[in-house]
Amino acid sequence: MDIKIFHAASIYLDYKEPIENDIKPLKNILQFTKGAKLIIVMDSSSRSTTWHDVLTNYRGKLLEEFFASNQLNIINEDSTSTFQSSRGSSNIDFTSVNNHMLAAIKAWEISE
Repeated sequence: MDIKIFHAASIYLDYKEPIENDIKPLKNILQFTKGAKLIIVMDSSSRSTTWHDVLTNYRGKLLEEFFASNQLNIINEDSTSTFQSSRGSSNIDFTSVNNHMLAAIKAWEISE
């Protein structure tokens, strides 16, 4: 499969801002890339068992619903922590792709 042309977005969602404010820019990205391959890497500042965290919070639930309704696939495949601090660890970072890009992903992993 030829993946020479694709769109990529790196997104940080501020935990201090309502998650609803971040949905509109995500919708804009999807509209701009409609029909093309897309990969999104995100510091979501949200937790969800969908991206292998131990719990799902409100922010995570809204993102889960948005991604499911827009056919975005979370490709995190294991529970390796993506965030660690003195307060603990969690999986608030994830990578997602649209259906056009999914077949091109072969060996995604979290590096140390």
